[in-house]
Amino acid sequence: MDKNFKHYKIFSQHPWINPDRNCTPPYLVIGDDLDSLLSATIWNHVSCRDWKIIGVYHKYSQIYAATPYFQDLPNAIWLDLDINSYWIRSLGHHLILSKKSQILPNNHINLNYLRGITTQNFQRKYPLGTIHFLLYLFDVSIPDQEFATEMIMSADSTWINGQSHKFASNVKDWIENCIPRPLFKKYQKVMDNYKMEERMQKYFEFLKSKKIPQGTGQVESRHLQLKGYQFQFDPSNQNSLKNRLDVIESITGWSPPKICTFDKKVVGTRQTKKLKDWPDFNLNKIMENDHIFSYVFPHKGTINYTRNMEFKS
Repeated sequence: MDKNFKHYKIFSQHPWINPDRNCTPPYLVIGDDLDSLLSATIWNHVSCRDWKIIGVYHKYSQIYAATPYFQDLPNAIWLDLDINSYWIRSLGHHLILSKKSQILPNNHINLNYLRGITTQNFQRKYPLGTIHFLLYLFDVSIPDQEFATEMIMSADSTWINGQSHKFASNVKDWIENCIPRPLFKKYQKVMDNYKMEERMQKYFEFLKSKKIPQGTGQVESRHLQLKGYQFQFDPSNQNSLKNRLDVIESITGWSPPKICTFDKKVVGTRQTKKLKDWPDFNLNKIMENDHIFSYVFPHKGTINYTRNMEFKS
């Protein structure tokens, strides 16, 4: 068991990760997919406080926010997001370390950072969803309800990542050494099973009956060539977001946070650069000087980053 994933260490170093600790107002900013929605729902479910989603970080370039809460964005918890800020509290699992970089963790919990995973060992990066880490951290079991397991293991296409033609050994490593939930271990052994894919196909058909579009998926299952079902949504469409949260609640039984009407939008500048075309690349320097709000290494030799995010009314 990796010592950095021990409960006492995470809670002591980042007390805000306890949803009942009154160090922040009960406000969330989330991403725009299934993992973010599940993470926000379990966060609210385990808390005695009533949480509210006041913003959505959409496509890593736009923040949709509710005007009455706009000034509270920096004080919210940013779930399933990696934000480059000393002040914003965020939890994510994108790859954020390059070779020899020394980024301080500050208020940011990043699961790859905890294990020292960099672009030099890209194949070992976190292959699950934020929801799986939170279920481990909060000691919550997957509900014994139809499609609950399928939904939770669909977050970030974890069930496909765990198949033999993808990243099975890496998924096993993270489950055994970092988030050792018994059900995760049990499910990891059947991710590559044909019958499991048939159950997943039945779950997908249920989602289609509930008017949830499949959206785009980057990976494909081994047996039935199924792609991920990631619940992507447009934050400007409140009914679309509500429908997704209603479906999550009907399957898991967990009460989701309240949602706002997002009537304000902040647009940043999203850029992609190849590191080979950036000979003087120094991650620590650009973090300090270029006002980068968020970034990720989607591939070993590539960085995506967003600049110029201003929270001014």
